[in-house]
Amino acid sequence: MAKFVVTEPVIVFAGSTVTQSCASVTINIEADDVETTSFGSNGWRTRVGGLKSGTVDFEFHQDMASGAIDELVYTNLGGAADVKVRPGGTAAISASNAEYQFDVLVQQANPIDSAVGDLATISLSFPITGEVTRATAA
Repeated sequence: MAKFVVTEPVIVFAGSTVTQSCASVTINIEADDVETTSFGSNGWRTRVGGLKSGTVDFEFHQDMASGAIDELVYTNLGGAADVKVRPGGTAAISASNAEYQFDVLVQQANPIDSAVGDLATISLSFPITGEVTRATAA
């Protein structure tokens, strides 16, 4: 597996490419731990994976322009927004440049989260709703 440095991923939120406004993105995916221990397990706990869920965390440079971050988040508040993240950048989607695709519930907005003299940034965390797809072909 080739190692790489994330320098210019592709990040799409609610149908708009927001790569230039995003300072960081973290996709968290997990499966529930469901215990299946029985008398025949020789004193050891056994488990299977249960329901899957996830969240995505963004650190954005705030932008109040029309069609930018503030408007995208505010207009989708209370609804679902599609998200696509391709860590390897603009190269074609492939086995070595997978794109993660999913919908999130936009349940929060914090239009301003800065002090005097600071760069206007916002940190947002959204729950993933439905399946996360790992696309390896366009």
